[in-house]
Amino acid sequence: MEAYDLLGFTGAIGSTDVTHIRWACCPYSWARQYTGKEGFPSIAYQAIVNDTGLVLAVTKGFAGAMNDKTIIRYDTAVAKIRRDPVYTEKVYTLFDKNGQPFEREGNNSIVDNGYNKFQRRPSFGGCLNRNRSVAE
Repeated sequence: MEAYDLLGFTGAIGSTDVTHIRWACCPYSWARQYTGKEGFPSIAYQAIVNDTGLVLAVTKGFAGAMNDKTIIRYDTAVAKIRRDPVYTEKVYTLFDKNGQPFEREGNNSIVDNGYNKFQRRPSFGGCLNRNRSVAE
């Protein structure tokens, strides 16, 4: 969390984003529900990474037509961040628009490409082979 503090994201514990992996062999009858804004059938995975790019959690695959907001509603890792005392009882100091400090409880996650650009991008350890294409 210290890296996020230095970058101005006090209270953040990770970055969350959904990646769509093309499903080249999608059955024809399923193609409509697996085709989203990317324009091709895909399976969507939501990942939470820390400031070093270490993957903390990955959801099961969702139909590619689902958007990020829908997927995050069903993510058990996000539900844990919202409920678990380890996360909800964390207290940190923020500053209002007049520069006055105030305390806030809980943590949050940076979403949609909120990766630390000064570190390397998240790595899944080469589990995606070169025949698969990824669209964010």
